[in-house]
Amino acid sequence: MKVKNLPTHLFIISFFTLMLFSCKKEATTINLISANSSGNAAAGTIQTLDLRPGPNDGQDAYVEWKADDTAFASANFNYVPELPIAAWTVNSVPIKERIYIRFTGLSGIAAKAKIISAKLYLYGVSSSGNIITGNSYYQGSPYPDPNKCVIRRAEARKRWDESTITWNTQPSISTLDEVVFGPTTSQWNWDVVCDVTKLVKVMVKGAALNDGFAIQLQNEHPYRSVIFGSSEAEDVNDRPRLVVEYSY
Repeated sequence: MKVKNLPTHLFIISFFTLMLFSCKKEATTINLISANSSGNAAAGTIQTLDLRPGPNDGQDAYVEWKADDTAFASANFNYVPELPIAAWTVNSVPIKERIYIRFTGLSGIAAKAKIISAKLYLYGVSSSGNIITGNSYYQGSPYPDPNKCVIRRAEARKRWDESTITWNTQPSISTLDEVVFGPTTSQWNWDVVCDVTKLVKVMVKGAALNDGFAIQLQNEHPYRSVIFGSSEAEDVNDRPRLVVEYSY
């Protein structure tokens, strides 16, 4: 796949890294189902769908806006190992970054299923990542403002794809049952698990309703940043994960 030129900004992504992750493809989606001895799930049995896509089947990307350069808003940031969420400045010019994650494997749950619980796991990156600041809020940080984030359900009139989504084409979102998490407590390697049961209950009612999660800072005012691994991360343990328990 052709890798588009990316503007130089706060989060510096090397060409070598982009080429590495565009060439290395591997699927790591996991589907675990509790069933009876015959191999079929008995009525009322709690089943588990455990999704952790890799570079071949993951759908996640970040979008970016920069106040003085419209090229950022129309650029696609795909095939990168990290998902930055930020409100910052570059040479005193404001920028914003948001992320989108869709687990296509949710189609494995029928619309009639009863969703018992759904948890979204996001994993922080180490200081060896391709960013400068890491998470902005932690003990001893020069940036004192909390960097809480909010998870919402994306509602696209036209299905977005990680290879084409941009700031200008990002889907509309629903604020119903939004989930707030944070602030961070460390500059690097900050992991989080969020209860997204109410959001997933809507997503499994039909493919048209599963346009994924939209995640951004609760307050998009500089200087705030949070960083997680994407499905392109080389280490499988850094990739987003969704675990859903359900029954029929």
